Amino acid sequence: MQTYTAAQVREAEAPFLERGVPLMARAAAALANEAEALLDEHRRGVVGARVLVLAGSGNNGGDALYAAEALAARGAEVSVLPTSARLHQGPWRRPSRPAPPFDPGTSRRRPSASWRRQPI
Repeated sequence: MQTYTAAQVREAEAPFLERGVPLMARAAAALANEAEALLDEHRRGVVGARVLVLAGSGNNGGDALYAAEALAARGAEVSVLPTSARLHQGPWRRPSRPAPPFDPGTSRRRPSASWRRQPI
């Protein structure tokens, strides 16, 4: 498997970004499409599906947030669980109440209703 450093990825992406290619939107659309395909295969589609998105502060977190918004627009009940103190900044809608920080000491318990159903 080939791996790349952050600097190599930035260098490879630079020409596309300079031309205005929306890389984050494209990555998010691909992620949302793949999630929808999995929901179609293992469930009865995306409508009404409960989806938990783990999102950090970097560009991958931005991809996840855009994908979360796309899945919500397709009818999924989407909750966002931040994996860091801040989320990637972008033009999507924010949940009305952010999910609480992850506490590994409580990870075996069911999620509380306070964050389980927070559509964006």
